[in-house]
Amino acid sequence: MERAPSNRLIFENAAEISAGGAHSIARRTDGTIWAWGSNTNGQLGDGTISIRLAPVQVAQALSRPNAHAVTMLRIGNGEVISSVDSAVAGASVSIEAIPMPGYRFVQWQVLRGGAAIIAEITNPSQTFTMPNNHVRFRAVFENVEALPVHAISIRSTPIVGAGTVSANYLSAPAGTEIVITATPNTNYRFARWEVEGGGITISEPTNPIQTFIMPNNPVQVRAFFEAGPASHTIAAHPNDSGRGTVTRSHSSAAAGTQITVTAVANANYRFVRWETVSGGITVSPSTSPTGTFTMPNNAVTVRAVFESRGGRGTRTFNLPGQMSISNLASGQSGRSSPISVNVTNLPAGAEVSSISVNVGSTSGTILPSSLRVTSTSRPGHELDIPWMGALNTPLSNTHDFWGREANAVWTISWFGTNTSLSPNTRQFGNVSLTIEYTYTN
Repeated sequence: MERAPSNRLIFENAAEISAGGAHSIARRTDGTIWAWGSNTNGQLGDGTISIRLAPVQVAQALSRPNAHAVTMLRIGNGEVISSVDSAVAGASVSIEAIPMPGYRFVQWQVLRGGAAIIAEITNPSQTFTMPNNHVRFRAVFENVEALPVHAISIRSTPIVGAGTVSANYLSAPAGTEIVITATPNTNYRFARWEVEGGGITISEPTNPIQTFIMPNNPVQVRAFFEAGPASHTIAAHPNDSGRGTVTRSHSSAAAGTQITVTAVANANYRFVRWETVSGGITVSPSTSPTGTFTMPNNAVTVRAVFESRGGRGTRTFNLPGQMSISNLASGQSGRSSPISVNVTNLPAGAEVSSISVNVGSTSGTILPSSLRVTSTSRPGHELDIPWMGALNTPLSNTHDFWGREANAVWTISWFGTNTSLSPNTRQFGNVSLTIEYTYTN
């Protein structure tokens, strides 16, 4: 312990001062801790119960990890958000880029900190581990309206009345996701897509609904229909590779055909149930590894859910802080600052069965529409759960993170629109995440 300085020196060299009812504690810039005042209950921490009229040292210099700055920049019209302004090495940090109307996010540029800390530079939502130095990012937005626009031409075969074709855009700039749809009329079926110009690739030519990324030139696509009852594709797969295999009696079939799907679990796993991903059907019985359904007049995708033969569990984690956004203009939409929890104390190898998010408090007039959940166990994936408007009512999801590692960093934010006539604010507080998981004994 060093000689007690005067009260004047304590205040001149204080980094922090805390005052109690009749005593005070100060941390000097050299890291040492000093206390003075009433000590009847030993509150000064000097090992006595004597009143101290002059400061006494009660702790040696404290060593604190250095926090490094997180700097966010942008090019173009958009908003960039970081979960923190600074962090120590090893901390989990989330960043997000939100384009304004008429703009779209292009990529992240890592200006300082090492390019490898961002896993996917074209993903607007990222979570990374803070290195032992400052980091600086720049989000690049581009004006969609200023980009050159190219025509999208789709047509069907010359058979009159065979079917119709449509696209979500008649023209679009390069980089836009285009969805084309072929719908056969009665007594006809869709046969295939053919690209007549533009240099694009149709990934599944026999699937009537297809997507592609618009190139920097016009595109021409033709849909072919043929006479006969429509035959639709049937896709069946497990919830995660390595857990089991799935087969179906038909790869495609006309409406009214009975389809049988079969799930066979691998060692250390068991079949749980069937889920319909798309197509609007129900596999019956849903909990039997062999089920059936009647083919509708559209394509169908089903998923077999397998889980570990080990134990099951459920844990709830409270997320610190609030999800908030301030001064959002009237009619403007935006995303809140994210909050995160690092789940590390579940059994080793625990895998997600389901998740739910609960919100305990909220204030403000911005109308929230959805909560977004991301996890380092599934990089680049964003799950939006519709906000139902009721507090303390868990918002559940049953498949997006199925089979993923439960011990991970989970991040939640909300998206909404300001419906008031003036700039306003919204906060969500007391947010918790419940994870149902399975694990191998």
